[in-house]
Amino acid sequence: MNSFFEITKYDPKIDSEELLKEQVNNAYEANKLFFGQDVEIKINIIYKREEMNQVQGRKTDDWIVGTARNDQITIFSPEVFDKVSNHSRSDFNFVLTHEITHIFTDKMYGFKFPVWFKEGLAGYVAEQYKQSTINTENVQDFQMLHGYKDWQEHPNYRQAYSFINYIVKNAGKDKLFEFCSKLEEKESYEDFCQKFKENFGDDLDKYKQKWMQKLI
Repeated sequence: MNSFFEITKYDPKIDSEELLKEQVNNAYEANKLFFGQDVEIKINIIYKREEMNQVQGRKTDDWIVGTARNDQITIFSPEVFDKVSNHSRSDFNFVLTHEITHIFTDKMYGFKFPVWFKEGLAGYVAEQYKQSTINTENVQDFQMLHGYKDWQEHPNYRQAYSFINYIVKNAGKDKLFEFCSKLEEKESYEDFCQKFKENFGDDLDKYKQKWMQKLI
């Protein structure tokens, strides 16, 4: 069992520590395999929507089941996953892997924006949307998905996942990592587009057009 993660909070009357550690270990190892290094992570298991609201500092929507801040993840127990959200219990491992990816990118690269880029990368590592499709009519302008407020108003996880998947397939994982290392903590949309063109050879709009042709 990996020693780089710690389950700091859970209810032993509801959850098995052994099973939780196995699930966290599998999610952690998926990230280690992708990123090629270790980071330290703490996991808090919660059981009520009010606990998530307290962590987020606001009333949270039913679809929000996990969050990652600093080196700490807060996520609903798999035992209540389908009771406190509109997710099925089978989504737990995908979401856990997704949230762990956020810790890896935060610690390795430190960028916060674009939000769609972070979410797409986490979805890619977790393979959350591997079996789903996105139609061209559901594709949004990436500028509308850039900041936190933008993303809250227009969350498009399938688009973000699909575009990251296209980047990795066409440019490779190393080129993706190289690009991540160039991003500032709060990257403006304009600077992101400029760095994207410098790193991948095409500007974001052209790359998007090529990706969308694959969706047809």
